Amino acid sequence: MGGMLSAAQADLPTMLLMILVTSGAMAFAVLFVARCRPRAGDGLSWWGGALLLNTLAFIVFGGVRVPDRLWLLVPGNLLLSGSMAAALHSLALYRSVIVGGALIWGPMLVIGGLTWCFLDSPVWRVPSVDLVVAAQSMAVAWVVIRPSPSVPAVPLERGRFLLVAGMVLLTGLYMFRIAAVLSGNTRVVDLVTPDLSQTISYMMGLIGILFSTLGFVLMHKERSEYLYRRLAFQDALTGVPNRRAVMDSLAQVVAHGGRAREPLSVMMIDIDFFKRINDAHGHRVGDLVLTEIAQRLRRRLRAQDILGRYGGEEFLAAFPDTDIEGVRGLAEELRGDFERNPVRVPNLSIPITLSVGVHSRIPSVGRNVVEEMVLAADRALYAAKDGGRNRVCVDGVIASAKGSGEAAVA
Repeated sequence: MGGMLSAAQADLPTMLLMILVTSGAMAFAVLFVARCRPRAGDGLSWWGGALLLNTLAFIVFGGVRVPDRLWLLVPGNLLLSGSMAAALHSLALYRSVIVGGALIWGPMLVIGGLTWCFLDSPVWRVPSVDLVVAAQSMAVAWVVIRPSPSVPAVPLERGRFLLVAGMVLLTGLYMFRIAAVLSGNTRVVDLVTPDLSQTISYMMGLIGILFSTLGFVLMHKERSEYLYRRLAFQDALTGVPNRRAVMDSLAQVVAHGGRAREPLSVMMIDIDFFKRINDAHGHRVGDLVLTEIAQRLRRRLRAQDILGRYGGEEFLAAFPDTDIEGVRGLAEELRGDFERNPVRVPNLSIPITLSVGVHSRIPSVGRNVVEEMVLAADRALYAAKDGGRNRVCVDGVIASAKGSGEAAVA
């Protein structure tokens, strides 16, 4: 057993050097990447600064082995606390979370005062200082875990779990040191004297730094991938799915409807005389009108319904398990709602009418069914436009129109 303990007591100066090299190398790498990134304000440079402060802290701690340099603990602990503060500020920027400056930087003043007051008393200094640093690391984990309405919720953001694991390890390190000192083991505060407790502390610290930094970098990677995927399937102007995305979704509901033998309705929606809006008010206003129309349409649909921008001023909607009577009524409600309620954009109220083409059936199982249904809805839309616009056409039959009390065959 004694041999196993001796083997576990690693050469502490070597471990200290490893922490310095690892932390310094990661600081250089993160700061280099942050400098090369075109986007600012994501907290990456602050995280690199946190690693740099951590490296400087351990350089200072290395000089404490000389008896008359115990005062170096004051700048060393200030740098260590500053490292945690910079990490907290970094995560607050990344997650768009407001954290008060006193909570971020205040602990540095507390730690500096505690270190100076208890400089010659490790029994008091270590528990008080380490408790504050442990609270700082848990604050970092709290900012990572708490929801943020200002940033996209990235599914399965594994980097967050890795970063939290690193912070939990660092918190465990400081709590372990506190427990060791309170139990009478003051050797844990000696950075270079071989001791099993000091070896455990170094290992926990090194793994905590690695986990948290890799987690933060992975969080950036996962968010970028998520945003790129979302942009690939989302219309950048209106925020609804783009043509590719809505056609993919339609293929899924067509396949389900064919297997379940459930009706499926497809609706093509066109803004009447949209070019006149652009000509009269400019394309900026036209973009605002398109966006507002997309949002109004989305608010009227059920969670299982599909809506996307098909192209230009046309929108495609699909309604699973909805027959022709149900979709005809909804189409007329949408048309009437826009006719009665102009679209409001800053300083303007713009009258809008819609032409709507509808196709409904129980889809068959086979190829080209999606294209056939969209084409049928598109033909109905053009029949509505040819019939005078501001009307609904269901499979070639004008179902409703302003001022028209009867249906007409298009």
